Amino acid sequence: ARTGIALFVLALLPSANLLGQFNPLADRFLYLPLAGFVLAFVPWLAAGLPRIVHRPTRMVAGAAGVVILALFAARSLAYQRVWDNERALWDATLAGNPRSWNALLGAGVSRFEAGEISAAGPYWSQMLRREPQSGIALCLVALLEEAHGRTNEADRLFARAIVLEPGLIEPDRYLRYYGWRPRMRTALDSLLARAKI
Repeated sequence: ARTGIALFVLALLPSANLLGQFNPLADRFLYLPLAGFVLAFVPWLAAGLPRIVHRPTRMVAGAAGVVILALFAARSLAYQRVWDNERALWDATLAGNPRSWNALLGAGVSRFEAGEISAAGPYWSQMLRREPQSGIALCLVALLEEAHGRTNEADRLFARAIVLEPGLIEPDRYLRYYGWRPRMRTALDSLLARAKI
């Protein structure tokens, strides 16, 4: 019981999203089914291995376990290149799930912040095509227009974005998400300043 309570409190409860976070469908929810997988199979294996009477069979089972763990470890290490930087992460996500809204957003952000404004365009434009009534997608395309110096089009798009997503006019609400992204923050501040005027 103590082990179960500790597992719940230390591992599962922090990933339960009881306190609202930016994206309630983030990858932390993968931890819950993974914990369930471990709870379903590990006790069964742990109970079964000591019952194997023949020593050679135990050695084969132990060796098989080591090989399986080594294969998983090698796969995990090879996949670490995906986490090397934000662009690699979102590009890998898009390769696996081309329709991912978050991956389109992230792939565009990583390029925008690197100064590759034109390279961010296809990702954010695709978001807007997919959801033309999304205030966030309209805001992102407005940021592209602002970065290209097309202020009239940027203001028009941002005005539509504010109607659909009134919270965009409150920069402090988004500061915790985008405040550490200087290029996006600069473009958004310009849009907000003109919108308030």
